[in-house]
Amino acid sequence: MPDAERDREYTVQFAVEEWWVSDYISYYTNSPATLDVECPEDFILLSIQKKDLESLYLQVDGLESFFLRKLENAFVDKLNENIKPLND
Repeated sequence: MPDAERDREYTVQFAVEEWWVSDYISYYTNSPATLDVECPEDFILLSIQKKDLESLYLQVDGLESFFLRKLENAFVDKLNENIKPLND
């Protein structure tokens, strides 16, 4: 890939207030991050190691279900985003 292509920036996720954003591929595959998170205004950054989150799932009733629902909703939204132009 030419250097000019490699240096381009793309928006692959856009989150509005109170949404969550992450490099999910990195998080769930334990691979180095390939995405950056940028924010045009003040924000709160939360960070947790995967092993610590898994420990919390065991300690806090309903927490794993909460995160599963968030991930499912994000997946459906992304699919809809990709499919919508095909139906227009």
